[in-house]
Amino acid sequence: MDALPDFSLCEDLWFRDGNIVLVCDATGFRVNESVLSIHSAVFRDMLSVGTRAGTDAYEMCPIIRLSDDPLHMRLLLRMMYNRGYAHSFFDPSPAFILRGLLRVSSKYLVSHIRSEIISHLLVLFPTSIIEYRS
Repeated sequence: MDALPDFSLCEDLWFRDGNIVLVCDATGFRVNESVLSIHSAVFRDMLSVGTRAGTDAYEMCPIIRLSDDPLHMRLLLRMMYNRGYAHSFFDPSPAFILRGLLRVSSKYLVSHIRSEIISHLLVLFPTSIIEYRS
């Protein structure tokens, strides 16, 4: 039996078939290595190295502790798992959340999500007066 974790479980990103736990601050996400690897070159490289013996684990899944904001990581992971989520999320989001999401998508080289965020920001903050007026 596992000891109680030192993090809370993110219910919407805690998959029974997940095989790795990402922990940001005090929030844990049980996700699939394959999903991370498909979307992110950084995660792909990080996970290809494997986990060391004696690594922290929860429910037999290795734990990787990240220094990212849990809200931004949650949004990035939701977008990896549900491509339609981005469209419902972008419009009402404050700029500081989009900035944080842009930062983590850049950090982990999730290029398709990063491109979507930049496109959305260009609509919100046009670079010319002509774009602004349209």
